[in-house]
Amino acid sequence: MSDAPGPGWWFASDGRWYSPELHPAAQAAAVTGNVSDRQASRPPAQPDASPPDAAPAFSLQDPWQPAGTTGPAGSSGPVSAPQGTTLGGPGTPAPKQRRFEHLLMIVLIGLVVVLAAAGVAVFIHARHLSPVRVPPRSSGPTTSAVVPGGTVVCGSVSHCVTFQSDGTTFATLDGGATWSKTVPMTIAPVAMSCPSATTCLAIGDTRPSPESQPTPYTAMAAVTTDGGTTWTNGNPIAPVSERYEWSAVSCASPSDCVAFGSRYLTPASPSPVGAYAKTTDGGASWTIGLLPSDLPIAVSCPTTTQCVGIAIRSTAVDALSTSNSAASWVVPGSLGPASQGQWQATSLTCASAMHCVALSVAMPAEAFVTSDGGTTWSPSPLPLPAASRTAEALVEGLSCPTASVCFVVGRVDAATGPTPVAFQSINGGSTWTRTTPPGFVVRSISCPTATTCVAVGHDGAASTTDGGRTWHVVS
Repeated sequence: MSDAPGPGWWFASDGRWYSPELHPAAQAAAVTGNVSDRQASRPPAQPDASPPDAAPAFSLQDPWQPAGTTGPAGSSGPVSAPQGTTLGGPGTPAPKQRRFEHLLMIVLIGLVVVLAAAGVAVFIHARHLSPVRVPPRSSGPTTSAVVPGGTVVCGSVSHCVTFQSDGTTFATLDGGATWSKTVPMTIAPVAMSCPSATTCLAIGDTRPSPESQPTPYTAMAAVTTDGGTTWTNGNPIAPVSERYEWSAVSCASPSDCVAFGSRYLTPASPSPVGAYAKTTDGGASWTIGLLPSDLPIAVSCPTTTQCVGIAIRSTAVDALSTSNSAASWVVPGSLGPASQGQWQATSLTCASAMHCVALSVAMPAEAFVTSDGGTTWSPSPLPLPAASRTAEALVEGLSCPTASVCFVVGRVDAATGPTPVAFQSINGGSTWTRTTPPGFVVRSISCPTATTCVAVGHDGAASTTDGGRTWHVVS
């Protein structure tokens, strides 16, 4: 063993000399404030040549007694440091271990700071996000979806189309349970007929809306052959140089349709005459003629050769009929004097060439029934609510899927406001009973069968599969 490098140096069991202040006793003195004086005057220690990861447990030589003498408590030989201690004193981590622990502590603190900052950022960002509202599940038969409006016409139990005066159209393929907004028409439609599930023909003109009066404008038909998904325009119904205003159309087949309207003999003429237009090629071309009455307002063609219509003269409300594919028309009878009711809102439907039902909004609102092709008509009052029989009624929705079953929908304007009403007849319109309305005012109804109907109004659409006892509402 070599001589000590200086006074107070001590020899450890690892075969090395260490300065006095590195002895465990000296480290303990540092706790009481004495180590600072010795550290100020100690000579530099020899470099540690041990491996960086050397085990911290080894034996220490007492610096206050010669090497090889008896250690504390009567022990002989070097003083053994407890397992897990180093030169810093009992239980004190080694310098390299302290550096590792300090570094680990810094990393952990930094991680906590980063996570806290991220949480604050997420909270602030969430405060500025728009809330996502999940609609509650409906507990009833109401479905919130695309809502059609205007007038509805069904070509089958599942296929129906609605149109509005600006050309907006909606279609359903499931009997009114759901609706899709389709490509709009490029005309301002006033009437439509759907002779099949996929084919509908609407009449109108190229004005932005029926109420506007730019000159000139072109009357024409818009046709769909895919259930209302797309529309194409046919050729003009009448020459642009002549003024016609069309009000009704009925198609007995996808090819054969008849339209009713008025012709103004001059563009500025205040007194129109009744006119009709006929197509046998689905609206591609039209034949125009005059009617033996002044103001046609409704037409229904149960077959390709037979049609019945209604027109207003100055003194009477005429019935019109043809049995030769609109080649000629006659006036077989009258529904009553022209002053009776607001006939401009009349609806007409014919389940056969002989049996037809017309609807007027007279006060009180009533239906008119013929069973002889329009020769004679019988009035049939609607059983309006007692509190609203003196109020104005607007019951313009009429559909008769068979010769015996008919449905009527509309509203009455009582003192408490508009009240929805619905009626059903099971004897061809001779008598009516009040039924349950959809829950809101509907102005149009179409019934492909005696139990299946679709109705629309400003607030939504409704469908029934039990003859109007219950309704599935889309609003």
